[in-house]
Order: sequence, then C-alpha cells, then structure tokens
Amino acid sequence: MFNKKENACPCAYCEYFKYFEYIERNSIVQKGFCTKINQFRELYDELCEEFVLESGIYTKKWYPNKKND
Repeated sequence: MFNKKENACPCAYCEYFKYFEYIERNSIVQKGFCTKINQFRELYDELCEEFVLESGIYTKKWYPNKKND
C-alpha cells in the first residue's frame, strides 16, 4: 500500500531505493529501483509501508514510522 501525504519524503530517500539514470531521446531520465518490493520507482513516488529513511538523511518531512521529536 502506498501512502500519499502532503509534505512527505520522496521515495528516493529510502534505503531500499537504488538510483540510476540513462539518456533517452537526448534527455536524461532519472529513475530508481526498490530492492524491497522489486519494482521500478520514480524519485518522487508515493511512499510504501516498507519505507526506511536512508542513513545520513535528516528531514522534517513525514515518512512511515517517523518518531515525533
């Protein structure tokens, strides 16, 4: 299940997200692959329940299982 919330982190902040880019028709295409759910994802896709904030990223944006400070 994917979560849609305002002011949420992008999918690209997840530790399971593996970024890649390629050139298609003279444009750079930026995508990612989720190693947890084995699915291609966009950088700013809605978050899934498996989201885990990547180590070294600090944000005030919402993400699943975020502990309120």
